[in-house]
Amino acid sequence: MGIISADLLKFKNSVGPSIGNMQSTASTLQDKVGNLLNLNNSAKNGIDSYYNSDMKDAVLSSFDSLNSDCSSVVSSITGELSGILSSCSGLIGKIDELEKINQEIEKLQAIINSNHGDDDGSRSRRSNAQSQLNQKNQEFESKEKEAESSLQSLKSSGGSIASTTSSSSLSTGNSISDAPTGSSFKLEEINVNGKKMLCYIYRPKYNKDVGKLPINMHMYGIGFDNKGTNYMTYGQMGKYLKEGSVKPSGIVVIPYVQNGRQYESKEFRDLLAKLPFEVAKKYNGDEERVSLSGTSYGAVTSYRLVKENPGKFSAIIAACGAGDIDESFSGMKVINYSGRQSANNHTDCRYIKKQTEAINAVGGSAEYHQYDNQWAHGNIGNLAFAETTKNESGQVVSIIEEAFKYKRNKNARSNTTKADNSNKKKGA
Repeated sequence: MGIISADLLKFKNSVGPSIGNMQSTASTLQDKVGNLLNLNNSAKNGIDSYYNSDMKDAVLSSFDSLNSDCSSVVSSITGELSGILSSCSGLIGKIDELEKINQEIEKLQAIINSNHGDDDGSRSRRSNAQSQLNQKNQEFESKEKEAESSLQSLKSSGGSIASTTSSSSLSTGNSISDAPTGSSFKLEEINVNGKKMLCYIYRPKYNKDVGKLPINMHMYGIGFDNKGTNYMTYGQMGKYLKEGSVKPSGIVVIPYVQNGRQYESKEFRDLLAKLPFEVAKKYNGDEERVSLSGTSYGAVTSYRLVKENPGKFSAIIAACGAGDIDESFSGMKVINYSGRQSANNHTDCRYIKKQTEAINAVGGSAEYHQYDNQWAHGNIGNLAFAETTKNESGQVVSIIEEAFKYKRNKNARSNTTKADNSNKKKGA
């Protein structure tokens, strides 16, 4: 599917639900100011006809001044404000269209990936679907550019209508007092247990030597096809780090995952669990503050790593994914993001809410945030990792700083049940 930019999605989520009310309010305001203008003119005419005084000209002048102000307000409502609201409504329509194209892309992709049937008819359907998919991808790219252009035009029209973050009750504070003066973001090979692991590493630069920086390992969610290393910076945290729109105060590691099935391998997860600590050794990072983040399968894997390595990690930021909870989540900070499609909660949405409550029940500190009318994992990941909070100095910073603040709970322990052990013995 195409990735709709976080700015567009935020615009729809923040402005979309209220655009109808804003248009109705503007119309009501226009009517009321128009009525005031009529009353003002009636009063002026009455005073002009029946009032004689040395102050008459001054009084009439006051009515003229009020007339001018009322006319200016009406002109602004019918002109500039009406135009802005119309542009807002048009942009939301374009975003809706992008989401509809994404749904069509998803259906076509499902046909292409189908393994049912190898007869001429099945191959023909897949071939036709591929042709349509190529056209839809081109259409998506063209229409997203139009939407981005419309958003930029709105922002430049006065700056009063711009994308904002969804409301949240995040705590304040930051782990580093000095702001970065620069950064590096490059593809590196890190040796883990004798194996070379490819990963992008973001490192902030400061005016002075700063050691023991916190580390976050971000795992993107993908399908089962090899997307190549370009996928690591295609969306969400990787995209923001590459373009410089997010500038964390600590180190971020994005491991290369060849395909989704690697996440299912315990051997690969064991390497992932050690990777950020090897990065910490290489760049003098803080092994007490190693957190995890991810979208979809990356979020699920974050939960798995915590359960499989109790007391090792300090926090999780997860979009569209969760996992089983036990005592290994005690003392851990977790921020969960999900979406809700239409009026009914999706099954996964309810599951993530339930796991959030379970973390708090075992002594963790978990939050749940939800984007209404969104369910595509890529889009929610874009929104989640573009979120902001405030540090202890009151500066607006990336949500990733929340993960940097917390230290690991060395006393956290897994409470693996006898049933779990029995399943392992059976090879389940």
